Amino acid sequence: MLNSPHSNQVFIPQVLRIKKLKGSTIIKSVCKHNFREIPAEIRERGKIDPTKTYLNEVLVGCSNSKDAKKNYQQVIELAQLKNKVRKDAVHGIEIIFCLPMRHKLNEVAFFESCIAWCREYFRVPILSAVVHRDEDHPHCHIILIPLVNSRLQGSALCGNRSKWRAMQEHFFENVGIHFGLTKPRPTVRYPSEFRFNLAIQIVDYITMNEDCLRDVAVQKELVQLVSSDPIDLAEIVGIEPPRLDFKDRKTYAL
Repeated sequence: MLNSPHSNQVFIPQVLRIKKLKGSTIIKSVCKHNFREIPAEIRERGKIDPTKTYLNEVLVGCSNSKDAKKNYQQVIELAQLKNKVRKDAVHGIEIIFCLPMRHKLNEVAFFESCIAWCREYFRVPILSAVVHRDEDHPHCHIILIPLVNSRLQGSALCGNRSKWRAMQEHFFENVGIHFGLTKPRPTVRYPSEFRFNLAIQIVDYITMNEDCLRDVAVQKELVQLVSSDPIDLAEIVGIEPPRLDFKDRKTYAL
């Protein structure tokens, strides 16, 4: 279906995530994030690097949330929905295609192929497609308007787990493989003993090969693992955890 412009394949893991957008204000809210219109998200210690935001790129649609919301409303009005939109209706579907750091692919070619795949696979209007390059991994947010037979049917398009797996397989066969991507690793719940023994092997390897700690990918993975409960390890290595005041506790509460 889609041919790659690359002669040499680079095998890297693919990432395709999908989520339902519910609520009457969700489209504008998501677009505000995608177009970097939320000042609170752009901070020195946040995931977004404001010095690289100029590298972001709009591949489909307008470039601000206000116009995106207008375009969405126009599509909905033209569709003349056969049934009244429920409060819990899925107003949109957001698909995120992500590439790892230091990849060697043509980003625009890859993301445009992802957009073409979305058009063919879902056969619904695409409201927006925005590429972010101001975070750790370059990725593309694609927002679909799930109109099927003049009805919003987002849940039906997303489907269940088996349909999601079929979607991943279809994407790999029609896009991923042409760009040298590997199939996504299946999710497996490994036994605790297996995980414990593997953890020991990893620690032993790092102890004997300290240079691997300079690898950014290894550092980020370790941060992710330790961040789930860092207090004990901080005390063991002699780092005193900072005290949280009441405001901080409220901020970090889930």
